[in-house]
Amino acid sequence: MINKMKNIDISYKDFIPALSGLIGKIALVTSFALVWAQELSITNPDFVLENVRIEILIGSIITLIASFLYPNAAPAGTLAPLVVLIPVMSAFGVHPLILGITVGVLGILAVRSGLFKYLLDLSGFTCKTSITLTFGISGVWMSIQKLYAFFDEKKHVFWILTVVLIIVYLILFYFKK
Repeated sequence: MINKMKNIDISYKDFIPALSGLIGKIALVTSFALVWAQELSITNPDFVLENVRIEILIGSIITLIASFLYPNAAPAGTLAPLVVLIPVMSAFGVHPLILGITVGVLGILAVRSGLFKYLLDLSGFTCKTSITLTFGISGVWMSIQKLYAFFDEKKHVFWILTVVLIIVYLILFYFKK
């Protein structure tokens, strides 16, 4: 394991996706916690902050341990389309802690039993790409709708923000960053 770690080079460029991932994770966990708080009628003002703090702490520890054990593996992410399902899960009485434990136990069982590898082999590149595109397009579409509704009376700010983000993306794409 230590010999595998010697070949890993870390440069300042690695912090750009790490920082964007951290910002995305905080935004996602915040939206999860806000919906849970709303659906479960939680009025504690620190609920969202504490959820974000513990999620980042647990995620960081798991990522560090996983990177030392399996340096070539990519950590799994949280699916943003699940945010839409939170009110339904909450209506059926699903608590976030129980959901997290259940997903974790099922994940460990799937990996240990070999079912996960079988599912990866069964689903080809086309299937994985189409699922990623479906979730990506639905997430982008939902985000655009929410942003458009957020800038209700100041639509010009929405369009300026959209154009600036597209220009920044094109510049980063041009310089291959």
